[in-house]
Amino acid sequence: MNAHLEGAIDDVPPVAVSGGPVQSVECTSQDLTPVTLDGSASFDSDPGDEISHYQWFTDLGDAVGNQAEEVVELPLGEASYVLHAYDSELGSDADDVTVRVVDTTPPDLQVEPASLCLWPPNHARLKFTLGKELHAEAVDVCDPDPTVRIVGVISNEPDNGLGDGDTRSDVAFSDSAFCVRRERSGAGPGRRYWVIVKA
Repeated sequence: MNAHLEGAIDDVPPVAVSGGPVQSVECTSQDLTPVTLDGSASFDSDPGDEISHYQWFTDLGDAVGNQAEEVVELPLGEASYVLHAYDSELGSDADDVTVRVVDTTPPDLQVEPASLCLWPPNHARLKFTLGKELHAEAVDVCDPDPTVRIVGVISNEPDNGLGDGDTRSDVAFSDSAFCVRRERSGAGPGRRYWVIVKA
């Protein structure tokens, strides 16, 4: 018995496009960040055929949804998903995506006072402590408690070579406090110290 078949035969499965292999998303809150899983770029190359439905799963096999786009809420870190795309002839394909919710935006840092005057230049050392004489407030979209610390103190004049009465070690600092000396060169425009605070 002979058979003769005519017409298009669907022998090419669809192509699932999950947006992977890696998708990075900036966090938008201190709790969970909404992330859109987007499989709308999936396609079927067979003439007259098209994607009929989608299925999203976690990497553990838990169902997420049946739309081309699904919104999930994720904490900082990584999560993996699998997209299954089916055409009208039940051909299918799968594609993985790993979503990374990252925090690359620095906190907003305010330091007060912005400047102060040290007088008279009597060679005495003064101590300033974060939270007391120096107030620094950091606010971050993703981190409820940003770390704030002193990372440097610099001067526009050297410790020594300024004339009679000059002394060593005009600057000292730790993460939470710094000391500077009331000192200056009489021949110069005045001493300035710059304190670098990092959040």
